[in-house]
Amino acid sequence: MNSMTLSTSPRSWSRYYSTNSTTLTNPSIMECSIGSVGTPTTGSNLAKLMVYGSGADATEAIYHYLYTYSPLAGTSLFIPSFVCKLKWTWTTATNRTGLADQLINTTDEFADQVELVDGDTSIRLVTDTSVGMASVTLDLEGGSHLAMIFDDDDATEPTNWNCLIGLF
Repeated sequence: MNSMTLSTSPRSWSRYYSTNSTTLTNPSIMECSIGSVGTPTTGSNLAKLMVYGSGADATEAIYHYLYTYSPLAGTSLFIPSFVCKLKWTWTTATNRTGLADQLINTTDEFADQVELVDGDTSIRLVTDTSVGMASVTLDLEGGSHLAMIFDDDDATEPTNWNCLIGLF
């Protein structure tokens, strides 16, 4: 019998925005052009996301939309595929902060709840745990880019926010 080995690529984290964002963009597929929005995902099968905010207080929330993009063969056009709309919520102040003078600072607080509002029910949600830090894992389904578009959608959001993305 032939043996088979399954392995998962090591996950490395990066921030979605180079600095924390303070502006929200109402989502539009036409605005999601590669180069202006989107994290390259080539060579990865899965993405894990965690949202954090500065000045996050209990009951604050933020929404974001996820799209994967794949090139249209023989063209420079990328086709978006809607994945889901998520709501991230900060409900309690716990010890979920970063380190002083680091990319994730002591003023940053991770969302402790995440909810699927619309879209693909096959995503994996980790939410409402006793240790905080909600996360979402999704199958990239061969997409070459992942776009995250934040939207206020009538939520009371933190002062500023960002998202960690781990590709593997």
